[in-house]
Amino acid sequence: MKLGADNETLAENRVLILYLLSLLEKPINNDSLYRLVLSIQDMNYFYFQQFLLDLQENRLYSKL
Repeated sequence: MKLGADNETLAENRVLILYLLSLLEKPINNDSLYRLVLSIQDMNYFYFQQFLLDLQENRLYSKL
C-alpha cells in the first residue's frame, strides 16, 4: 500500500480501527464505522477503505 503518511501514522490508524471493532458487540457497516472513526480522528475515506481491506486480507477482523 502506498499512502501519503508515515508508517507510524498508518499503523496508528489501523490500530484505532481494530480497537473500535473490538469494543463493538454487534456487526457494524462500513459507513457507521467510518463515522465513528471520524468522531475520533480525521481520516480520508479512501485511506479508511484501504485500511479495512488490508485488515480483512490479513484476517485481523471479521465483524463487518
